[in-house]
Amino acid sequence: AIITHPSQKPHFRFSSLETSALLLVFSARASPSDEQARYFHTTMEESGGFSGPAGTHTPSGAGTIKRIRLENFMCHSNLQIELGPRVNFITGQNGSGKSAILTAICVAFGSRAKGTQRASTLKDFIKTGCSHATVEVVIKNEGHDAFKHDIYGNSIILERRINQTGGSMTLKDHRGLCSFTIFNYIR
Repeated sequence: AIITHPSQKPHFRFSSLETSALLLVFSARASPSDEQARYFHTTMEESGGFSGPAGTHTPSGAGTIKRIRLENFMCHSNLQIELGPRVNFITGQNGSGKSAILTAICVAFGSRAKGTQRASTLKDFIKTGCSHATVEVVIKNEGHDAFKHDIYGNSIILERRINQTGGSMTLKDHRGLCSFTIFNYIR
């Protein structure tokens, strides 16, 4: 996102994630002048970027990741992370698997192994000594931006299973019932 001079109006909307990230970046720098702070606050309200008590606009949040589950993926045997509605920080020592979580999200959304710059084929993501890996991402599906809410409900589950010879990518509703699967999807 770009913050322009106070005389220029931005031509975009901030998502709640961008709003939170901008607030973090903004607060990490030297203290802004009163004029800069007023402009920032006004711009965020006009763009619909604030939600809750700071403003009147509450975005639907459809498409926000709620949960990530990894099984035998890279260095993770069994990991489940519940994410909050705003900015989430994943911290840890070098080699503890922070980047593996980001890679897993990319893989769940259909990225090729080479596109992650972490492996040449998807089977390379299977934890050493294991026969398969699973990445499951639960996405919020509520509000005016929901995708086929009557079919999927309040959550959409993306599941990517990888084995040595192939794999599958499955789309599930909020109850975990399969609605669409692509088999032998390995690249």
